[in-house]
Amino acid sequence: MATTATAVPPTVTRESARTAYLRLCAAAFLAYCSYAICRTPLLPLFARDLGADLPLVGLVVGASTLSGVVLKLPAGAWSDVLGRRPLLVAGAIVFAATPFAYLAVSTLTALIVVRAVHGSATAIFGPVASAHISDLAPPAHRGAWLSTYSTIQGAGQALGPIVAGYLIAGGRFDVVFAAAGVLALAVPFITSARSTGASEIPSAPRESRWTEFAHGIGEVGRNRLVLVTSGAQAGLFVLNGALNAFLPLYGREVLGLTAPQLGWLFGLQTITTLASRPIMGRMSDRIGRRGMIIAGLSLSSAAVALVPRAGGLGSLMTVILVYAVGVAVSTAATSAFITDLTRRARYGAAHGVFGTIYDVGDALGPIAAALCTPARVYAQEQPPRLRVGVLPGGRCDRRSFERSRLGRGGCGGRVCAGRTQRRRAPERSHAGPCAGWTRGARDRHHLPRIPTRTASSVSVCGAMPRWVLKTTCGSCSDRSWMDDPGMCSP
Repeated sequence: MATTATAVPPTVTRESARTAYLRLCAAAFLAYCSYAICRTPLLPLFARDLGADLPLVGLVVGASTLSGVVLKLPAGAWSDVLGRRPLLVAGAIVFAATPFAYLAVSTLTALIVVRAVHGSATAIFGPVASAHISDLAPPAHRGAWLSTYSTIQGAGQALGPIVAGYLIAGGRFDVVFAAAGVLALAVPFITSARSTGASEIPSAPRESRWTEFAHGIGEVGRNRLVLVTSGAQAGLFVLNGALNAFLPLYGREVLGLTAPQLGWLFGLQTITTLASRPIMGRMSDRIGRRGMIIAGLSLSSAAVALVPRAGGLGSLMTVILVYAVGVAVSTAATSAFITDLTRRARYGAAHGVFGTIYDVGDALGPIAAALCTPARVYAQEQPPRLRVGVLPGGRCDRRSFERSRLGRGGCGGRVCAGRTQRRRAPERSHAGPCAGWTRGARDRHHLPRIPTRTASSVSVCGAMPRWVLKTTCGSCSDRSWMDDPGMCSP
């Protein structure tokens, strides 16, 4: 393992290092809050407004991750050669300028390009900021400094979607993008100030820059502990990406959670991780990093494995909070451990490699979950259990519908166990209890739509806006069923 040089160079006092650290934290909060405003939920809505289908929406959102994979390693390595300041200022300028570029976007191609450019801001700023904090932090407090910075950055990212939601309510996307740009305008000034201490690493002579750049990447690439640690973090981000993509669907479609309940679930997860991370960073300074990384990865993996066993909101929330603590334990120790493993002249390259590898994991998470989930979760949970019970009066309320679709009892009446087939609803509406129900109508008051692949079910009025299920085990005709569900009651 390479020896670690003194964290703060002689030309930077402890007081100036602390001031530089606080300024960098402030810059990160503003930059990442602005970035998050432009991302969720604004970006998918804007893409749909431009006519994007679902695959294109995914491409637009994922363009920034591609930038991270491509640019994090060279950005970090160049900061070892050129100094931290030029790269921090470059990333800050992209943070400040790109939100205004969205105002000129009128096509999906332009949106993808602008999104990729915007993603380059985090790709440049992220690893260089971590390397800069590693320069400034006292070795005995490195974990605390890095984890506190991550918490402040994460707080900005958590606030961004909230601000975006309120601004989007006004009905104008341009106002939201302009507000994000204004918020980030101060970031270049903060990072370029001399008191940031970003100039303490002298730039290498021009003739040797490319050589130093290549040597830095090669040296870090041969450090097996850096690669293994980065790979472990990538594995955690595979879980994280999968959970973020599919937990909402699992909660809604399998457990029957409402949108506010899902919002609280993710909100508490974020709060728990952010609040725990500084504490875990200080613990890693005292008891060591390796044990905490292993403990965090084990805790997170165990929590994800227990998600399919959660039977309701309470148990699922408990599992997710355990997962959030595991993420805080692992991430708080990992970044500082990467710094411990390298010498100061290679901090940038090391954090560039680290960021590139875990970005790959983050991108692979939803893809891996999409390939595994149907066989392991939804194919087992939904079709065998999806049944609709019928009340004596021929109707089924939402709660009893959800209970019956989870296999926890029907609506109080007989449940048809025969096979069903789907049939188009008529063009006109009918008299009786289903009055006003027409083909293709998506009435908000109707119950959730039943997947057409369901083998055992019985239809109730309004349970399926586009299709009416024809039973084969009862004596009720199609027309009488649609006109008066009460005629089919036991």
